[in-house]
Amino acid sequence: MEFMDIIKTPQLENVTLKLLGSRKSISGTLCLTSHQLIFLDKEKMKDETWLSISNIDLIERKIYDSTAIINIKCKDFRNIQLQISDIPKASDAFDSIDNLMKISEEDPNKHHAFYYNPNFEITEDGWKSFHLESEYARLIAGSRDFRVINANKGFQICSSYPELCLVPASVSEKLLIKSAAFRHLGRFPVISYIYHPKKAVLMRSSQPLSGPQDYRCKEDEKLMNAAVFNRKPCYIVDTRTANYASNIKSKGGGIEPSRYYPQWRRLHRTIENYNSLKDSLTKLAEATSDFDCSSSTWTSRVSNSNWLNHVRSILNTACSVVNRLCDKEGATVLVHGSDGMDATLQITSLAQVMIDHDCRTIRGFQALIEREWLLAGHPFSSRCSKICNTQDTVTSPVFLLFLDCVWQIQQQNPCCFEFNEEFLRVLGHKAYSSEFGTFLYDTYAQRHQANLPRRTCSLWSYVNQTNVIQNFVNPSYEIKKHIIGPSVFPHCMKLWLSMYCPWLQLDEIEKKKIATSRDISNANSILKQRKKALQKKLTELKDERKCIS
Repeated sequence: MEFMDIIKTPQLENVTLKLLGSRKSISGTLCLTSHQLIFLDKEKMKDETWLSISNIDLIERKIYDSTAIINIKCKDFRNIQLQISDIPKASDAFDSIDNLMKISEEDPNKHHAFYYNPNFEITEDGWKSFHLESEYARLIAGSRDFRVINANKGFQICSSYPELCLVPASVSEKLLIKSAAFRHLGRFPVISYIYHPKKAVLMRSSQPLSGPQDYRCKEDEKLMNAAVFNRKPCYIVDTRTANYASNIKSKGGGIEPSRYYPQWRRLHRTIENYNSLKDSLTKLAEATSDFDCSSSTWTSRVSNSNWLNHVRSILNTACSVVNRLCDKEGATVLVHGSDGMDATLQITSLAQVMIDHDCRTIRGFQALIEREWLLAGHPFSSRCSKICNTQDTVTSPVFLLFLDCVWQIQQQNPCCFEFNEEFLRVLGHKAYSSEFGTFLYDTYAQRHQANLPRRTCSLWSYVNQTNVIQNFVNPSYEIKKHIIGPSVFPHCMKLWLSMYCPWLQLDEIEKKKIATSRDISNANSILKQRKKALQKKLTELKDERKCIS
């Protein structure tokens, strides 16, 4: 079915748009296209409000007297209401929007990214901005103890890993194949990060398939032990409860049997599964969009959503990993849960944000997302198809929770990040609704097969434009190479208002604050240059006076 066959009424006059919570009410014309809703202000025809069809999380309709009400809940947490006096046309518009949402969800080739024609000149191809070999070389830093191996060529060993993987130098391709057969979904242990001052290694994988009989895999044992140097202590950080990890044995999963991994100590750092995250975010979204309750009730509902407890739990575990990698022990750490695609990636990514100052730069953070999320197999299309208004079992705000954790660290260390919170907000929104191909599909193999670099525009092509990237720069940034970390006491956890309460329009205030800070910073730079020039002139005059004397 073509898009134009779906759109029954492409244009509706005399429509009132309300952005709930902001008292904003506009009358004008609503236009429907294949991927956008465009609202034209009747009084200010140049003012347009655009809403991507893919940004709609839920749409509902009601009839009050002689007016149709269409309520739209967006993936960016906005709540929009359309009031239409022509009920038959309102019904056509609702059906059209609903069907446009369905066709894009059911057929990936109908996604907006495949139809988007960039309205800016692409000066840097974002698909070529990141090179995995270069990133691995940066992590290895000239050490001969590690190497990049092309064992997963054609994605034959693990469909959710990239073709190139970073492993200890002594590991062979044959050993990786055996280890992959022993790990759920073939996700064998790979190196995420190397802390060279202590020669400590951060690894990630999925759960072992030890089963009820505690099966072993000698090759998997060798692979893990190859990442341990000088008989240092090493830890397995399991993001599941001890009971769950034990019970999953009956289904073929399980844990690394201690008698076969005697050097490794197991630590259970319980992180709720992705269905629990979705329930919490649903409660949070309901609380933040309740505009009639008292402030005390609002605060109580936000607290009872348990969202900030999830944030705190993730940060706590990440801090624990950082401490073991970087303290006197310099321990090697393996992180995994069941699949190694969700909480595992949150922990390994946050650990690197805390340890590595490069990950706190704009391009370094982009590289981290590419390496630890897009290439590491986080199923973006499945997890981010809805924000919370759904009953399916695969959607979950895993990536959003990671960004929230980064925001918490950023708030407590405001001068340590080159990027501001607007950058994090854009990444969060584009993961759920985007005209770019960066977050399409669940694995790199699927993106490769779909030939996205030729068919779509990369988000990084847009972000890295000179006139765009300046909006994401933190003017207070100072290069600090030391390890940073957040305080994880409950009272230190804050609600990310500009993300979850867009009706407050704090992002507009933040933009003005950033612009002002940038102007001050530029003026300061000019004054410093002028001071330097005057000091040079003064020195020249002093030298000239000496010559005359």
